[in-house]
Amino acid sequence: MTHSAPSALKELVSLAKDYDTKRRQLDELAHDLDFDLLLRHLLVFSERATDRFRAAQQVLFEHLSKGEADPEAMEAARALCRCFDEMLLLFLKLADHANPRA
Repeated sequence: MTHSAPSALKELVSLAKDYDTKRRQLDELAHDLDFDLLLRHLLVFSERATDRFRAAQQVLFEHLSKGEADPEAMEAARALCRCFDEMLLLFLKLADHANPRA
């Protein structure tokens, strides 16, 4: 096992905890709001998340493009970005389908 494995594991655990916290907060929000208001909140949250992702994406690729980037790291970064884009498209299509009058 490499030296970075414990650090990577800590990061993954931290991300999983953040995910669980956000899921619980979203569950509470969804329980307390009517559907139209919830949908508006979700669209705002998705815009904020997309802005933050695009900023991080730019920094990530700038760092990976310096010098000799590890091809596996570059491919992993591309996969993450593709997955984000796919999830965003799925969310937006679902939001459009849920509220066709918007």
